[in-house]
Amino acid sequence: MKNLIYNFFKIVYSKTRDGIFIVCLLIASALWLLAKLNKTYVYEITLPVVVTGAVTDYDKKIIATENKVYNINTDIEGQGFELLRISLIRRVVISPDDIIISKMTGEKDLYQIDVKSLKTAISDLFKDVRIIDVNNKIIALKTVSFSQKKVKLYPNITIGDQGEYMQLGTAYLVPDSVMVYGTKKVIDTITRVYTEHLEVKKANSYLSGDVKIALNNNYDITPRLSEYFITMERYTELNFVSNITILNQNDKNTYTIIPDKINVTYNIAANLYSTFDPSKIKFYIDPTSKNVYDKESSYLGDNKFMVRYSKLPIGVEVQLIEPAIVNALINK
Repeated sequence: MKNLIYNFFKIVYSKTRDGIFIVCLLIASALWLLAKLNKTYVYEITLPVVVTGAVTDYDKKIIATENKVYNINTDIEGQGFELLRISLIRRVVISPDDIIISKMTGEKDLYQIDVKSLKTAISDLFKDVRIIDVNNKIIALKTVSFSQKKVKLYPNITIGDQGEYMQLGTAYLVPDSVMVYGTKKVIDTITRVYTEHLEVKKANSYLSGDVKIALNNNYDITPRLSEYFITMERYTELNFVSNITILNQNDKNTYTIIPDKINVTYNIAANLYSTFDPSKIKFYIDPTSKNVYDKESSYLGDNKFMVRYSKLPIGVEVQLIEPAIVNALINK
């Protein structure tokens, strides 16, 4: 027998130098493979099943996680081509709505997948083969807490060319809030949602339209669209000289502010121009706040302070402050 096998491989090896022989061997191998793959077989194939989505039919407070892969050992009957294709699949996604889920006996927060319903769900995905059986006895469902809440919607809208117009207030959104859905761990951290960035090319007296709501891969949002309304008005410039005041009146020190007056240029909506009193806007510094790492502080170091000002009426903007930085020196 050994001599027979030896002589067979010796003949095959000697023929490898013959191109016609190699071609014939490849054709024969391909025909043999095609014949085998056209036959019907029954094989156990391990399917990487992922169950993901809200478990709405059973418990609205849990959600199946897509990072959990269940290796489901499945007996499948079908042609070799289909069995080969299925064995190469890396991920089989199944919705919780397509299977039966129940609480595990004696467990507080654990759930299990009904094997028969899972077999039916897999059968619906693979119509060209027959799912004979699912061999896993118990399949524990991994879930996380599901949550939802309403959060405020904020605009991310800019106007490219405002021309002779100014914006009155912020953009008004309808709706001005959205519902966010997802895992409780993520949803608890969300305090606001923004629209996608939208640039309005040119201003006019009234701007409106639709704007998409910015999506996030970590949670779902509804609705996906909002309307924006922006009131614009023609403005007039006004120049005014204002004094610098000290904000912290409890400071025992006295200061010399250099310079102690600034030139302020306002943009004022036309309908407010006759009633606006620039002397009521206070420009100030706080010499007691000298922490350069504090974002709320106006201190720039070396006794220099950024000038701040009190709240402006809607329809009034500070266009320019000269100088915007002043020195504050303690009087000895």
